[in-house]
Amino acid sequence: MAPTKEKAAAAPKVAKPGKTGGDQKKKRTNRFKNALLADGVRRYSKGKIAARKALYALKSLKKVRTEKPKVAITVVKKIGGAKNGGERKVLVKKNKSYLPTKSLIRKRSVKWCFRNHKRYIHKTPKFNKVMVLIVSAVNLREIASSC
Repeated sequence: MAPTKEKAAAAPKVAKPGKTGGDQKKKRTNRFKNALLADGVRRYSKGKIAARKALYALKSLKKVRTEKPKVAITVVKKIGGAKNGGERKVLVKKNKSYLPTKSLIRKRSVKWCFRNHKRYIHKTPKFNKVMVLIVSAVNLREIASSC
């Protein structure tokens, strides 16, 4: 059956700004400028790369540095007392004492070794048990390797 109402004409697609094919350059992946030829062997020598970078030209240029005012490391403090010398130099910022606050040797809680744990045997035989006949009495013993 044919549709009763006519479909509205589709609006022409408008390209998003900045996404045109010709305007945008292809993105280059991050490649090495000195390609690896073999394990540890590069295409260009270190000297060739250094010449390309021309770092030798930057050595003659000197940066103008602004001098920072010197900050005092120590402060002189007055000390009372007849034979104490009168004053001491004290650091403004004390160095950290790299000493632990806890005692190094800690007493560990007593833990039993797993192999010393007591093994309990089921009353009914299981697939990992072996029945051992000893003088007309049936004892169940667990295989050590099955634990």
